[in-house]
Amino acid sequence: MWYNLSMAKIIKFEQISSTNKYALENIDNIEADSVIAAETQDAGRGRFSRKWISDKKGNCYISYVLKPDLVYRNHFPNLTQYLSVILCRELKKYNLQPNIKWPNDVQVNEKKIAGILSEVAFSGNNFKGIVLGIGVNLNLSQEDLNKIDIPATSVNLETKCPIDSDKFIGDFVNSFFEGYEEMLHNGFAMIRAEYLSYCNFIGKEITIKNPEPTTLGTAIGISDDGALEIITPMGETQKIISGDVILN
Repeated sequence: MWYNLSMAKIIKFEQISSTNKYALENIDNIEADSVIAAETQDAGRGRFSRKWISDKKGNCYISYVLKPDLVYRNHFPNLTQYLSVILCRELKKYNLQPNIKWPNDVQVNEKKIAGILSEVAFSGNNFKGIVLGIGVNLNLSQEDLNKIDIPATSVNLETKCPIDSDKFIGDFVNSFFEGYEEMLHNGFAMIRAEYLSYCNFIGKEITIKNPEPTTLGTAIGISDDGALEIITPMGETQKIISGDVILN
């Protein structure tokens, strides 16, 4: 089924293997700026091919189908960071205090509440579009969360109230598209200050896993292109463009 919001068409499934997988396989037939949504997924996945547990209803499992240009541009990967900022804005409406673990994991009380996976579709050398997937824990029990191999939380547990997932998704999608064109034009610079305001690891000693090997250093900032800047124990400044941040 599908229905329209003010800024996007949402194509919704009761059950699907993965919203990202469906979007990539059908990208030629999906209108630009559409959203694939599912009540449940049986093969959800995150970065580095990690499994994303998404077999419970009442949560947010969606993929944005974006076709911003005929040519792939270097700032397109920053759309994941833009999406993390938009999610933080939405979570603040529920009186939560989210933070971003570089590059785009969103946490509440230092527990993961959402994960983002961006994938690019090409046909040979021809750029076809971007699939920007996100899963947000909206209504999970502590028993559900205990099955996850990292500290995790859910909006309902943090607010002590059940969450209307349809309203959350509708507001979230509209908020994304309100600034999407401006983000395409201005790149990461548009959100850099706000993004930094959600980063609680700046100035702290961290380990970056990519996923292997590891890099040690002190986080000192985020560059204009969204990369993580660190100082190593040898006093060298490095830019990190991918990996997982772990507070030491």
